[in-house]
Amino acid sequence: MSDIPASVTDSIASPFAFSGAGSSTTSLDSKLVHQTKSEIRALANEIAGLAASEISQAKFLEGFLPRLKLAMGASASAVWRIDGPSQGTSEQAPFHLVAHQTLQQELLNDDLHPSHQHSDILRSALVEAKPILVPPRTVHINADRPANPLDEAIILVPIGLEKQIQYVLEVVQPSAGGPAAQRGYLRFVAQMAELMSDYFRRQRLREVSSELQQQRRLQTWLVRVATTDRHSDRDYQAACGLSELLDLHPVFILRSPTQRITASWRVTAYSGVPEPDARSEVLEAAQQLVCKLASANKSACIEELATNPAAQRSYDSRLHWLTPFSKDGGGQDGGTGTAAYQAELLRVCQLLKCEKLLSVSAASESHPWYLAAVTADSNSLAEAIPWKSHDNAQRLASEFTSTLDTLLVHGRRAPSHNPVARSFSLNKSTGASKWIIRGLILTLAVVAAWTPLPQRIHVTGTLRAVDRSAHFAPMDAIVQEVLVREGDWVEAKQPLMRLRSSGLESQLDHIRGEIASLDDQLSELQNLRARASNLTLEENDAINAEIQKLETRQRNHKQQQAILENQQRSLEIVAHSAGQVATWNIRNQFLHRPVSKGQLLTTVFEPQGKWQLQLSIPDKRMGLVGKDDASTGLAKSLPSLRFHLTSHPQTVLDGQLVQLATQALPDIGDPTRASILALADIDETKLPLREDGTVVHATLDCGRVPAIWLILRDAVSALRAQFQMLF
Repeated sequence: MSDIPASVTDSIASPFAFSGAGSSTTSLDSKLVHQTKSEIRALANEIAGLAASEISQAKFLEGFLPRLKLAMGASASAVWRIDGPSQGTSEQAPFHLVAHQTLQQELLNDDLHPSHQHSDILRSALVEAKPILVPPRTVHINADRPANPLDEAIILVPIGLEKQIQYVLEVVQPSAGGPAAQRGYLRFVAQMAELMSDYFRRQRLREVSSELQQQRRLQTWLVRVATTDRHSDRDYQAACGLSELLDLHPVFILRSPTQRITASWRVTAYSGVPEPDARSEVLEAAQQLVCKLASANKSACIEELATNPAAQRSYDSRLHWLTPFSKDGGGQDGGTGTAAYQAELLRVCQLLKCEKLLSVSAASESHPWYLAAVTADSNSLAEAIPWKSHDNAQRLASEFTSTLDTLLVHGRRAPSHNPVARSFSLNKSTGASKWIIRGLILTLAVVAAWTPLPQRIHVTGTLRAVDRSAHFAPMDAIVQEVLVREGDWVEAKQPLMRLRSSGLESQLDHIRGEIASLDDQLSELQNLRARASNLTLEENDAINAEIQKLETRQRNHKQQQAILENQQRSLEIVAHSAGQVATWNIRNQFLHRPVSKGQLLTTVFEPQGKWQLQLSIPDKRMGLVGKDDASTGLAKSLPSLRFHLTSHPQTVLDGQLVQLATQALPDIGDPTRASILALADIDETKLPLREDGTVVHATLDCGRVPAIWLILRDAVSALRAQFQMLF
């Protein structure tokens, strides 16, 4: 967001600088007006800094509302959240008070909701969907508009997110100044609301990014568990994954050896301890606690279902907090058998030095039981993510444990019968039928052995320019101008964007002011030394020493000025080399929007230069692409390929694979699959379209093999992997 316009600051500052009262001819104290405007700009810049930061919503509002109130000279400020529909009619839109600063009691029904009269005023702001100013009750307004219960004006600004009004910013402002000042108040609050809206949008993006990171971590741990061979190691990996994902330590995994829910339970994994001592006091206490929990939960379930058959759904919730009575006077697990296991629960908490336990009960007799400790320093769950109120954390734990159940249970279950015998078993038949079937199979095998077919791999990828340069933001700033569009040709050193940093400009103004002040002081001392002929030796030395000190400070300030001016020049983003702009919709993406240091702004590529394909090859097919020749010990040559652009499917071109990545990347949608990135050279002169990032479909030619091998290749590979897992 750009700086606050001077007209808005003037109209806000003027009412506070009158030297007299009430007269239209009253003169303004220019020094006080200038000081007031400077303070308002400083507060507005502080609010802009808060909006650009990554603090929590509570911290943001804690810093935003007092500064807004101080800048406006207001008596109160508040933020209301709309918990219902807010578009069109808003008769049923409930308002919830998020935060406030000294909001008057006349406007509140309780600590969280507005009074009836105040609700009508808030609804009028939603209906108009624009900033409004409600005059004080001493001013007569139309009968169809809600009346203000205060002697002060109320300014309301709706804040829209995702095409819907979700918040309302309110400022209670004393009546001062004329219509111009009132318009200035309204414009200033609207600009502050825009800063708040920008913060809320960035906060939503950060939440989405955090959730994606959680999902990637969850997928990584699930793949690690699924690819572990030994059952004990698999349980240990599951315990470590649950501990890291939920920030809880330690985590126990327990199993029932007899697969009975009320039988004895044994610890099979302990996070952070690969081989726990079965005689450990902590393990014995955890085992005794889970045995009591299993018995208590089963009794509670039977008793509740006997009196209320609809209670099955509530019992299906397997996640429970277990808090000892001695900690806070009562548990939070909600089970009817709480007193039955309080002694064991207190003992485990004392041994682990924790405040409470998280229990994920077994879904059935064959499923594991999870037990995790919550210590005082587990801030991610104890404070930031309370389980009983945070759906995201609840869902993360539920997804991970439910998927672990599937992996751990099926991973330990022995195969019921031989898959080879099942695949090739044949019913008894007559001797003639057997010989006919055997003859047909033999004939097909012989024909397939002498019928070679091409072995191909179908992959997707993108078209990439080799000569391409990326341009990044040199510092946190706001994009003031975008000078190019997608597809424009630019020369080297041609400006692409111009950024603006209010903080950098403030520093430059301060340094320049300091240099000017030093220049004045130096001139004054030099003139004094030149005019005063009757100075003593000591006075002359003192003046010379002061002049040297000022000259040193002047040099240092000029060096700082040069550094800041160089940083300011770097805010003009210029092309590193000649080429074509590749960034799509660059003006709508960046114009008048804040950018962070290191953020990618645009990419420029040379369309007439060299082009390559970046392909994604399935990991399971890499044996056909880059496998070494066993007979010669030499690396297999990379295959050729044929491809077409999705925009020009009728044009098929040739290429050659030249490079393979050394590391596989797991697919985000399916963590059990992975891909290898590869580069291929092509003849760019035959390309029908030269657009960086264009999607291509390619077919790799991996030689010719018998048809029977193409048919049975996947089945043989699957059986081979199954045998390796079993033996």
